[in-house]
Amino acid sequence: AGRLFYGQLLSYDAKNGTLQLPIDGITFIGETKSPPAQVPALCGEGEEYSLARRQCIACKPGRFRRVDMTSQFCEGCAAGDYANSSGNSACQRCPKGTYSSFGSPTCSACQPGSASADVGSNACVKCLKGWFQSESGQSQCIRCDFGTFSGQQGAANCSSCATGLTTNFRAATLSQDCTCKENQYFAGEIKGCLSCEEGMRCPGGLGPPLSDKGFFLETDASIRPAGTDETKYLAFYCADKVVCPGDLVPNTCPEWRIGRACGSCQAGRYAADDGECIGCGSANLIGRVAATIAGGIVAVIVFVIASMREAKVGSRQSKITLTCMVTITLTTLQALGALSAIQIPWMEPLIFLQHFLSVFKIKIDVIEPSCIFQMESAVAHYVGSLLVLPQLLIAMFLSFRLIKLCRIKISRDNEISAYGKVVQVLFLGISLLSTSPFQCISNPAGIPTVSSYRAVRCWQGDETHIGFLMASVLACLLVLVPFIALNVRATMLYSEYVVRPGGVEWLKRYAFIFVRFRPNRYYYGLVHLLRSFFIALVPVVLSTNVQAQLLVMCAVLTTTLFLQAALWPWRGRAANYLDGAFSCGLLMLLTGGSMLAPMDKEHAEDTLQSFAIAIVSLAFALGLTAMLVLSYIVAFPQKKYAIFLSHHKGGAAVQARWMKEILKDKVSGKIFLDSDELDSLDLIFSVVAEQSKTFVLLLSAETLSRMWCAGEIVSAHRYHIPIVLVTTASYVDPKDEWIEQVGTLWTPQQLSDLSKFGIEVPDIQAAYRYLRTLGKIPFDVYADSGQQAQFIQTLLTACKGIKSIAHVATAFPGTIGRVASADDDGAEPEMLIAGGANNEEAVCTMKVIRHLLLQHIRRSIKIVFTMDEAAKYQANAKYLVVVLTRGLLERADFAAILHAASGLDVVPVLAETSFQYPDSAFYDALIAGKIFPLDAPIVQKIGISEIALLYKKLFTILALTFTAHGSSLIQQAEIISLTARFRWEQDDKAFSSKKPNETKGASPAPRQQAEVQEGVQSEEQKEEVAAAPQQQERVQELVHSEKQKELMHIDPPEEEG
Repeated sequence: AGRLFYGQLLSYDAKNGTLQLPIDGITFIGETKSPPAQVPALCGEGEEYSLARRQCIACKPGRFRRVDMTSQFCEGCAAGDYANSSGNSACQRCPKGTYSSFGSPTCSACQPGSASADVGSNACVKCLKGWFQSESGQSQCIRCDFGTFSGQQGAANCSSCATGLTTNFRAATLSQDCTCKENQYFAGEIKGCLSCEEGMRCPGGLGPPLSDKGFFLETDASIRPAGTDETKYLAFYCADKVVCPGDLVPNTCPEWRIGRACGSCQAGRYAADDGECIGCGSANLIGRVAATIAGGIVAVIVFVIASMREAKVGSRQSKITLTCMVTITLTTLQALGALSAIQIPWMEPLIFLQHFLSVFKIKIDVIEPSCIFQMESAVAHYVGSLLVLPQLLIAMFLSFRLIKLCRIKISRDNEISAYGKVVQVLFLGISLLSTSPFQCISNPAGIPTVSSYRAVRCWQGDETHIGFLMASVLACLLVLVPFIALNVRATMLYSEYVVRPGGVEWLKRYAFIFVRFRPNRYYYGLVHLLRSFFIALVPVVLSTNVQAQLLVMCAVLTTTLFLQAALWPWRGRAANYLDGAFSCGLLMLLTGGSMLAPMDKEHAEDTLQSFAIAIVSLAFALGLTAMLVLSYIVAFPQKKYAIFLSHHKGGAAVQARWMKEILKDKVSGKIFLDSDELDSLDLIFSVVAEQSKTFVLLLSAETLSRMWCAGEIVSAHRYHIPIVLVTTASYVDPKDEWIEQVGTLWTPQQLSDLSKFGIEVPDIQAAYRYLRTLGKIPFDVYADSGQQAQFIQTLLTACKGIKSIAHVATAFPGTIGRVASADDDGAEPEMLIAGGANNEEAVCTMKVIRHLLLQHIRRSIKIVFTMDEAAKYQANAKYLVVVLTRGLLERADFAAILHAASGLDVVPVLAETSFQYPDSAFYDALIAGKIFPLDAPIVQKIGISEIALLYKKLFTILALTFTAHGSSLIQQAEIISLTARFRWEQDDKAFSSKKPNETKGASPAPRQQAEVQEGVQSEEQKEEVAAAPQQQERVQELVHSEKQKELMHIDPPEEEG
């Protein structure tokens, strides 16, 4: 029974003689014929009673027994437990990663692909899909990492995704979970996922990349290896973000747009301002085209009418200034168009401004040729833009022909100038357009495209680009190069041609070059033209380097701004201010744009380094050159003055001034005249000895009697400075007796002053005797132009070591097609000058005034000495300038001139402070015959009362001042005030309204000279007179200071009369 019910508690009831066996709460009772054998009380821990051996034995491995157990037999370990030795009183739990079955003596390790996470596991759990376990005896499975997946349970390893692919999460279960992550795109099975490049937007996945804002993506199948699905994507810059809004698959554009970079609209549509392609039949297009055509026609008509008016009447300064300001504004707008060509992501309002400025780029986009002419070819579109300028010129040509058919006269020179003005004003836009095919921008794809036509590849054998280049080269050779060459040639010939016969007509022809600039800044027209050309050239030459474009563009604008500020070239203060303000604005715009420029750090550093090296090298070169030049000057001093002009202030000051005026533009070097060099008077003898190449002594009656002249002569003689003697009509050679007594001419104080400079009387006598051995050149103030030219040639020949300037042997600065001498060039004068004809100083005063006036008003001016001359020229003349000098009113010839020119507007000029205005006593003496005898011819001819009336009428007009002995600065300021008295425009209109018999005999030459005024010269002095109050104070200060210096350094006080 014990064996049958092994391991259970079988007991014997001796009282009843039964066996009892409890099983699952039920006690089974059985009868027995005899009682069982004797059973010991209990076995120990880990032991059981062996019926066979009738003793306690140790429990076997996998079994256990505790003493508190009712059974005397060992029990098997439960599943998940184990007992690996004999005599166990308890089983141990299997560790994690293992399992066991019932009664197992040991735990088994989980196989790869499974795991047991708990202690005492009776079985291992297979890894789920997306999980794996490659080792045995592990407590848990591992999730498949990124780029791997597992599609079955119990996987020992995860499968890897294809090359370059990955998963967006761990524990992926399907191969479809393999994809490209964000900022990557799928390039095919071979290359897998590649990093997103510039111009792309990659959301991830196995789809193609999308285009980024402002970019166009296209696929390049030419590089796909055979038999593969590998795809190469090329990114190109679009014109703006409106055209390419982004998030588009490769080779696609927004609705209605086509082509690379989505630069074109589909046939029958045009691009509106917002980038949307609209049907060609829209009212907006019709209105815009009509407005453009009408505006062009109006512009041509206005321009032609303006050219006609320019040929007829003179211009006020306001008109010239307005012309300059319009030119500056148009050039600046075109410059903004050039800035927009730089690859900078501009913001509003500059984006809108770019669309607005398209009209100034000389393109036909504004009339949408794709709609009007059905023009789809990019080359045809470009050629059509190039033909805009010829069409404008043809329209102007036809307009001029129509005007001539209507018998309206306009000179050929003015017509040529009108054509030149059109090209000049639009030159920057023409340059931008002509060079645009060479402006190729780099793209992320590594393939350059034309900046203005993004669909056209550069330098890739593209037939379209070849057509562009051919048209561009042709435009440059036919327009840009010839026009620049024309400007260079005209500028180089200006100084020569303006003084030739026909110089007025030549200047009218090239008025488009010189009209906007001051006469002494005539060359700035070429500077302004080259500025425009370089601005257009910068984006072309440096098209692939944005940082270099910005730096060089700033350098160009800064250089021209410096020149403009230094030269003040424009004819009008307001125009100069406007040009400077616009240049500063462009520089600020470039500075701001540099903050938006795409930054390639390495590239930018190289560019900035190169630019810094260039600037430092240039600065070093300039500094070194300056040091070498100054060192040479110190070691080998150069003489500052080519000629030192010595004269007696009281007797020949104005003659010396006139001599300097006729010499200064014919001598290479400065001419010293004491009234212009007041700062050097303290060292005047040193100037003669150390800084003068030639000493020209203007000898008048009292020159040798003046101590300062004597000191200058001794200095020249002592230091072997070449001396050239020029004599006036009043000079007489000194005799030996006079030279012996020369020391008695000066006071002891004056002799003491000379001795401080090492000059004694014997030195003066020796120098005077030396002068007698020299030849003399007579100076005749009444000489005609031919005699005067001969005098100049003789004087320059006598001046050894002096270089004369070519091309100006018979002309003076500031003259236009005329010779500035006592005689005119044959043209009828529009202004007469009269004064004391018997006084050399008075005659030279008139010549100096005429010479200075010609530099400002550019009118024909004649000095008249007789009544017949005044009568001859008064019909065409408008003004009579009377130079008031001492004794003028006592001259009969002046009274006769005043009578002959009585119909002219009189402008009196006070040239000598010693002139006495007539009072009542003078008029009484005049009427009584004490001024002019009553039987004098002039009195007999016009009457003494008429002379008195003429004098009284003369002095009813306020006289202006001209300081004949003053410096050139004072004289220029006084001439500016004088020219404000003339009203040429009103006079020209009045002249043109006269009847034919009123102008009978008048030469047409002055009228031609008047016609050129609007296009060539104007009353520029009006601008300068605007600052008259401040200028007058400055002039008075200069006069006061110079007078004081003259008293101290030139002559003793008694000579100031």
